[in-house]
Amino acid sequence: MSTIYLMNPHTGTVQTEAEWAEEGFTSENADLVEVVQVTTATVNDKGIDEIADVLAARHLLGGDHFTIPMFRAWAAEAEYNYINNGGAFIEIASKDTVSGHTELYEVSDAGLDFETEWVEV
Repeated sequence: MSTIYLMNPHTGTVQTEAEWAEEGFTSENADLVEVVQVTTATVNDKGIDEIADVLAARHLLGGDHFTIPMFRAWAAEAEYNYINNGGAFIEIASKDTVSGHTELYEVSDAGLDFETEWVEV
C-alpha cells in the first residue's frame, strides 16, 4: 500500500494522511488535497551545448543549420521526455542522421537543473 500525502492549500503544509488524522484532520473536515511529489528537469546552458554538439556531429544538416531557438525546441523535447519517458533524451530520426539510424541522446545531469514540487492529484 502506498502512502497518501495531503496538502493544506492555504499553508502549503504537506503530511501523510495518517499524520493529518493524528491531528484530527481529514479530507472531509478540512481543505486538504491529495498531492504527489514530482521532479522536473530544465535543460540549462551546458545541456544546450551538449545538444548543439550532438546535432553538429550526428544530424545531416550539421551544427551550423541550427539556431538557439531550435536548440531550445530540442531541449523542450528532452524536458518532456524526462517527465513522461524517464530520461531527458532527444531523438533524431533515421532520415535526418549521418548514420542513417535513429539516434538517441540523453542530456547529462550536469546539463539539467532539477526542481521538486508537490502537485495536486
